[in-house]
Amino acid sequence: MILILAACSRQSRYNANNGVIAQVGSKVLTVNGAKSDIPVEVLKKDSLKALLKYRDGWVREQLLVQEAKRNGFDQRPAFQKKLNEMKDQLLAQMMRTYVLSHSDTSAITDQEAQNYYEAHQDQFILNERYVKFRHLIAASLDSAQKARQDLLHGVSWKTVVQRYSLHPDDQLRSSERFWPISLAAHDYPIMNRYLHIIGNMEISPIRFIDGRYHFVQLTDQRPKGSHPDIKWVLARIKEWLKLEKRRKTLSTFEQNLYLRAESNNEINLPTGFLKASTDSTGSVKSK
Repeated sequence: MILILAACSRQSRYNANNGVIAQVGSKVLTVNGAKSDIPVEVLKKDSLKALLKYRDGWVREQLLVQEAKRNGFDQRPAFQKKLNEMKDQLLAQMMRTYVLSHSDTSAITDQEAQNYYEAHQDQFILNERYVKFRHLIAASLDSAQKARQDLLHGVSWKTVVQRYSLHPDDQLRSSERFWPISLAAHDYPIMNRYLHIIGNMEISPIRFIDGRYHFVQLTDQRPKGSHPDIKWVLARIKEWLKLEKRRKTLSTFEQNLYLRAESNNEINLPTGFLKASTDSTGSVKSK
């Protein structure tokens, strides 16, 4: 018994020192391995909870894999066929990533975005009302009341969220952009309704939702049919133009591959099935 306990103790110390948080058969999960798969925002909110949840899911997944192997699923033709398809898809995606990493897909300049906006200004009309707002979520009613009072007395929003908010970084970021009214605070319908009726710089009443205390403050708005905020538009245009630049780079590369393969007689496109398909539909053939 003493020898077994000593061995278990050594194994526990080994796992702790190497960051192992789970083991199923020969497969191990490390802290770093789990963190690399968990979104950064989730880790920031509660890293321990996120790690435990990921670990439990990983263990269940590995147990299913083990059982599938015991039943010989990995030797079945259907599995091998699917595995080959996934390999092909992965290789194709790796090739796309390689092409983009070795191509000139640098960031779009402010001037390029401005030129595009001026040439297509009539396309940038809001199809619904857009609002910019502050949403504070506090752990207690006292914190929410103090936050509301501070805002009414001119204390800066940054200071208020740092003092009283449960998610200061997220709420600071979301307050800096315009949102379509249909999506503004859409996870909290009552807060969304307040944004429909309060005026600029007005603050809603405090409401208790899901164990937390909430209020919103409308800071700016753009009516339906107007042009959106130019800074917001240019930021979206830059993102779109960069994606379009990447798409064209890949399209050109794939077209060149096709032409090269065609010239080397590496592509064979039989047309017999087209005639058979046309015959089966009863279509009238041209003379």
